[in-house]
Amino acid sequence: MRSRLGLALALVFSLSCLAQAKVPIEVKGDRITYKEGGRFVEARGHVVVTYENVRINCDYADVDLKENLARAKGHVVIVEPRGVLQGDYAEYDFDDERGKILKADFSSGPYYGSAEELRREGPEKYSADSCYITTCDPARPHPLNYRLVARSVEIYPGEKVVAKKVRFKVGRYTLFYFPKYVHRLDDRRPNIKVVPGHDEDWGAFVLTTVKQSLSDSLDAKFNLDWREKRGIGFGPDLFYHTAFGSGILRTYYLHEKDDELLEDLGGLRKRDRYKVQLIHQWDIDDDQRLVLEYHKFSDKYVLKDFYYNEEYEYDPTPISYLLYTRDDPLGTFSLYLEKRVNHFYTETEYLPQLKYTLYSHKLLDNFYVSGDLQADNLSRRFSDGSSALSAWRVDGYLQLLYTASLGHIDISPYVGVRQTYYSRDVEGEEGLWRGVGYCGLDLSTRLYKLFSDDVRHVVRPWIRYRYNPWPTVRAERLQQFDWLDGIERTNDLSFGMENLIQVKREDGSVRDVLKFDWSAMYHIRPERGSWFDYLDLEGTYRPSDRWRLDAEYRYGLDEGDWRYGSVDLWFRPFDALEVGLGHQYRRGDMAQTVAECKWQVAEGWRLETYHRYEFEEGAMQEQTYAVIKDLGCWELEVAYSDEKYGSSTFWVIMRIKAFPDVGVQLRSSYRRRTD
Repeated sequence: MRSRLGLALALVFSLSCLAQAKVPIEVKGDRITYKEGGRFVEARGHVVVTYENVRINCDYADVDLKENLARAKGHVVIVEPRGVLQGDYAEYDFDDERGKILKADFSSGPYYGSAEELRREGPEKYSADSCYITTCDPARPHPLNYRLVARSVEIYPGEKVVAKKVRFKVGRYTLFYFPKYVHRLDDRRPNIKVVPGHDEDWGAFVLTTVKQSLSDSLDAKFNLDWREKRGIGFGPDLFYHTAFGSGILRTYYLHEKDDELLEDLGGLRKRDRYKVQLIHQWDIDDDQRLVLEYHKFSDKYVLKDFYYNEEYEYDPTPISYLLYTRDDPLGTFSLYLEKRVNHFYTETEYLPQLKYTLYSHKLLDNFYVSGDLQADNLSRRFSDGSSALSAWRVDGYLQLLYTASLGHIDISPYVGVRQTYYSRDVEGEEGLWRGVGYCGLDLSTRLYKLFSDDVRHVVRPWIRYRYNPWPTVRAERLQQFDWLDGIERTNDLSFGMENLIQVKREDGSVRDVLKFDWSAMYHIRPERGSWFDYLDLEGTYRPSDRWRLDAEYRYGLDEGDWRYGSVDLWFRPFDALEVGLGHQYRRGDMAQTVAECKWQVAEGWRLETYHRYEFEEGAMQEQTYAVIKDLGCWELEVAYSDEKYGSSTFWVIMRIKAFPDVGVQLRSSYRRRTD
C-alpha cells in the first residue's frame, strides 16, 4: 500500500493552465449573453468553455473578461490532457492563479478520487479537505474496494503530498491509520506489504514492510518478519537526501532460534544474525563524485539465508570501499580505498589506491597517446586466517596509437610500455622493478548490400593482433593481489566477422532483425607449436515485438568440444500466452534448461510456471506454480515452489494491480535471469 493522495489531486486544478498565456477564452452554449459592453459573458445550457488545451463543460458559466474570473455551475466537467475532473461548482482567478472546486470527483491514469473542496493556492501548491483516492474503478464496485481517506491534504506538483489523518480502508473497515503522511510523487511502489507463506527452512512465515516518508529528505522502510523456525527479524531501511549526497542505509537483525542450523557448518552461522549496509553517492559538482559502500554481516550466510533472490544471487560477497573521482580536460584522477570488514571473505585491501587515467589525446595527425599511473598500498587477507600478503606497488602504462584508412580498410597499430615497482616480492626481496612491452594491430572494414529498398545486410570483418614478450619479472616471483600481478607473455591473433540484417519499417525507422557474430582465437607459440584456441558464436534474432532469440557459445577448437554456451528464446504467440525457454551449458559442470510460462487461462485467471531441469543429474532442480486471480483493483497470487536441494515454499500475496511490485522475491523468473 502506498499513499497516492495528491498525485491525482495534482491534476485536479487543470484550470491552472488558464493562467499560462493571455489568449482569448472561447465560450459556447445554448444561450450566450454579453453584459456591460462585453466585459461579462453569461452562458446557459450545454456550456463549453475552451482555453488552450483545457475544456470545461457545465450547465452555467459566468466569465469576467476584465478581472479574469470564471465561475461554472451544474454538472461541471473539466477535461485536460492529464485527467478529468467533475464537480458541482468551480471558480478560478486567472491573475492570482487561485481557485476552488466543490464536491469534486476526479480521475487520471489509474487514479480515482473525490473531495468536498479542492483549492488552488498559487502555481506551486494545492490543498483539499475531506478527500479520498483509490485505483479501484467506481464503475466496478466489489467487496475489496479500497481507498485512502484523508482529513486534509497539501499537494506540491511534481514533488510531494502531505496528508493528515489518513486512513487506509478496505470496504467498510479501516486497516491502517497515519496521523501524518508525506510522500514523493515519483514513487510508484506500495507502502505496506504483507506476505504470508510456508517454507521448509523457515516454517510458516509472514514478511511485512511499512514504508513512510518522514520528511522532505528522509524516507524509512520498517521491516518486521516472523519465521516459525528462525524467529523474529526486524530492522529499518533509511533513504536519505542531503546537501552532501544521497544514499540508503539498510539494517536487519534476527536472534537465530534454529539450533541445528547453528551447529551445521561447524558453527559458521552466529546466534545473533545481522546486516548493516550503507550505499552513499555524492555528485559534488560536474567534475567530482564520491561513492561509498559499506557491508557488514554477522556471518557469511546472512544474505544467502534471508536475501537470496534480492541480493545474494547477484553479489554474494559485496565489498566495502570509498571511491573519489575528479575529471579534468586531460583525464581522471581517482582515490580508491577498500577495506575488508568481514573476516570470512578473502579480499585485497587498497589503503589507498591513487590513480590518474590519461584520456586519448591527439599528438600529431593520426597519432594519439593515452595511459595511466597508479600507486597502491596492498594487503591480501585470507578467510582461513593465514598470513596476509602486503606490498607497495607503483604502476605506469603509456600507449601510442596510430589510426588511418588504407582504401576501405581501417588500420590502427599501437605500441605501449608498462613499468611496475614492487616494494617486495614473494620471497621478501625489496625494491623490485618489472617491465612489460606491448604492441598490436587492428584491421577492419565495413561492407553492405541492399537486397531491396527495405532490407540491408551490413558486414564488418576484422583482425586483431596482440603481442607482449615475457615480463622482465615472471608472475611466480610476485605476490598476487589482482590481475596486474599475473601478466604473462601474449602472442595472439584473433579475427572474426560481424553480420547485421536491418529492415526498414513503415514509419521509416530501422529494426535490427538479425545479428550474427563469430570470432576465433589463435595462439602463436613458436617454441612449442601454435594452435587455435576457441571459436565464439553470438547471435540475436528480433523478427517482431513478439519474438526474441539470443544465443552465445564458445567451441574449444583445440579439444574439439563445446566449452560453454547459452540460448534463450522468448515469444508471445498471442496476447494471452507468454513463453520463455533457455538452455545453459558449461562443460563438466552444468547443463540445464529453464522454462517459464504465463498464460491467461480464462477471464480473470492467470497461471504462471517456472521449471529448471539439470541434464548432468537427469532431474528437475526447481519448479514453481502460481495462480493469480484478478479481483478488480487487486490481484491475489497463490504460489508453490520446490527445489531439489533446497526447500519447498508456499506463499500468498495480495497486491494492488496498479502497483504490482511488492519488493519480495520468493520465486525465480526466466526473464529476470536472462535480461
